[in-house]
Amino acid sequence: VIVLLLFSAKGLVRQWPLIRQQWKLFLALAFFQVVLGQSALYIGLQTSTALNAGLINSTMPAITIAFAWLVAGEKISRRQVIGLVIASFGVLAIVVRGDLGRLAALAFVPGDIWLQFAFVCWSYYNVLVNRLTVEINPFVAFLAMNLFALPFLSALFGVEILLGMASTPWTIEAIAALLCF
Repeated sequence: VIVLLLFSAKGLVRQWPLIRQQWKLFLALAFFQVVLGQSALYIGLQTSTALNAGLINSTMPAITIAFAWLVAGEKISRRQVIGLVIASFGVLAIVVRGDLGRLAALAFVPGDIWLQFAFVCWSYYNVLVNRLTVEINPFVAFLAMNLFALPFLSALFGVEILLGMASTPWTIEAIAALLCF
């Protein structure tokens, strides 16, 4: 957030009235992308494999299209469905490196559920982000979204510390990284 502030603080101040008008949307974007999506991704990648993560990630376009239809009322065209099917087979071919036998060796782990949850959250975010006012600079919007996420992330970090789950030692480097990113 600090790095973003260096580049976008003036824009944030200038565009604050627009952000304030859409504060509920920014809160939802922050919650679904930064808090839930990123957290679930980090948890999931601790136990999942690259193969499983790639396959699960390939479900995101289909989930995004479903959310666009359910939430935004967008029509789904035949071309979109065909493109989705072709892309899914392409991802599958790349992930298994052309060897369908690798699919038989798939073993699912708890991290896979976390990854699927992360991609569902991101898919919902992808639909919501289209509702942002066009006049808001993308860097300012990203900064605002991260600022809205800070209280949630701080609370989660506090819970980790209280439960003894925080694995990062409190070094100067760790604190600097936390402040900068």
